[in-house]
Amino acid sequence: MDISTFVNRDLNPAGMVEVLAAMDLAFGEPRRSTRTLLDTFDGRLHAAEMTLQAVQAGGLHLQLEQHDSLPATVVTGVIPRFAGDLPAGPLGSRVRAVLDVRALLPLVVFDMRTRTAVQREAGGRTVATVTVCDEIELPATVVPPTVTVAAALGQAKHADRIAEHLLANGFQPVEHDVLGLVTAAAGVDRHGVTNSATVPLHRQQPASDGFRAVLLNLLDTMEDSWPGTITDLDTEFLHDLRVAVRRTRSIIGQAKRVLPESLRARYRDEFAWLAGATGPTRDLDAYALEWPRYVAELSAEDTTALQPVLDHIVRHRGAAHAELVAVLKSERAIALLADWRIALAMEPVEQPSQAGEPLGRAIAKRFSQAHHTVVHQGRLIDPESPAEHLHDLRKDAKKLRYLVECFATAMPGKLRRRFVTQLKGLQDNLGQHQDAEVHAVELAAVAAELAQEHAPRDTLVALGALTERLEQSQRDARAEFAERFAAFDSPDTEELFVALVEALER
Repeated sequence: MDISTFVNRDLNPAGMVEVLAAMDLAFGEPRRSTRTLLDTFDGRLHAAEMTLQAVQAGGLHLQLEQHDSLPATVVTGVIPRFAGDLPAGPLGSRVRAVLDVRALLPLVVFDMRTRTAVQREAGGRTVATVTVCDEIELPATVVPPTVTVAAALGQAKHADRIAEHLLANGFQPVEHDVLGLVTAAAGVDRHGVTNSATVPLHRQQPASDGFRAVLLNLLDTMEDSWPGTITDLDTEFLHDLRVAVRRTRSIIGQAKRVLPESLRARYRDEFAWLAGATGPTRDLDAYALEWPRYVAELSAEDTTALQPVLDHIVRHRGAAHAELVAVLKSERAIALLADWRIALAMEPVEQPSQAGEPLGRAIAKRFSQAHHTVVHQGRLIDPESPAEHLHDLRKDAKKLRYLVECFATAMPGKLRRRFVTQLKGLQDNLGQHQDAEVHAVELAAVAAELAQEHAPRDTLVALGALTERLEQSQRDARAEFAERFAAFDSPDTEELFVALVEALER
């Protein structure tokens, strides 16, 4: 549907209606509504060219508009927050596919009054819809009255004639639709906040400048994620915070002889403390998020019997989150972020030996060492190796991945993406092995606690079936490891690695 929006600051809404009446457009009675624009923190719906509003007008309903798709409207009782709260049907399906685990947040709430006229052909078919929006109420802001002309599919000529009439009567077209005018007036950026692991870098800049830029970018991500983690808006805030902390620790570890040793030592310990504080809640989040997959192959009876287990996990998660909030609100944590930003902005009295080295060369050395460690340690693993060796390899692979992600813009994009694809295949396998083992151990502890609480026998039996499923998942990952590692430790991947090192050193 083609839509055009016009304003005329010399006319009030009644004058606008009078101008349009000359085209035999009869407007209905004014309708008032309260509208809430919904999207995620990172603007996922907007990125998918979707607009979702909760409209209160004699009842609450959701209204979805999407580029190249027909609008959809459903009646609802409450404004949804998560994908599971969306009503069944096409609207819910389309939005769920985009949301994943992120929460819907109210970006702007506003009241408006509209009058609508429909232009029809002789046979009664609608060819254009014209809406005069004559009152938009926002706190401390003014949005001018607008006229919106929407053409029915294949009927642009009718809307064009209306537009020409408006232009001839002093109306001016505006770039944004009504919602665009509202969000602009409210200072809302519909793109949301997206956090990237990297920032613009170039290979010839001093290594210390590149490392500081990366660490400052990761600090921005922590600060963006901090409030949402505390208020528990959705699980992705804590995920983003934890990943930023882990990347920070890894990059600090790689900054030997680039950043001052006193700075590295202090903040390595402080971010290790913060990482430890975020771990328990995130581990339980991961457990709950994986729960549908874990029980997918169990019987309906077993899944029902396991509800006390899921309830137990949710309770523990709530307690862990309360402890995390206490940490994030502590003077130590707040001072950590503030002091870290100051420390990264200050020029050290003495520059370490590699601080002025070209960034590309510095990264090439560390990239080579991290890659060598993964290949060497992976080759030592055989079917008899203890699980701890796979866990250590997973940590080494993460350090390699963090280097590639955080300094991505210093590397050729195509080569880097192909290398990351190979590395990710290995990481997925190691992650499956680790998660299955950790969750199986946690289930054993849950089973012991539920037994003490005299949980139903059906629950304990089903818990045994779930534990066996996790143990089988671990065995499957272990059996697949050799193939996954061989795909990474291959001539093709080695060729990509060499090409990336050579590009960094240029």
